[in-house]
Amino acid sequence: MGTSLNQIPLVIDDFGLRKITIQECLDFQGFPKNFQFPNTVTLEDAYKQIGNSVCVPVVKRIAEQIGDLVL
Repeated sequence: MGTSLNQIPLVIDDFGLRKITIQECLDFQGFPKNFQFPNTVTLEDAYKQIGNSVCVPVVKRIAEQIGDLVL
């Protein structure tokens, strides 16, 4: 994800069309509920960093499956 509107997912809810929030992005990627960016990270950079992250629960599950194959 980048900072342009065409790169940030949009949703339609009861209030209309909006881009997803940073917290929603963190939730989608499997970050802990208490995760917070430092105050020095801009909103645009936070979106970029989340977009460049991997979904840890998915990676963990894949690693477990590979481990089961090896054993």
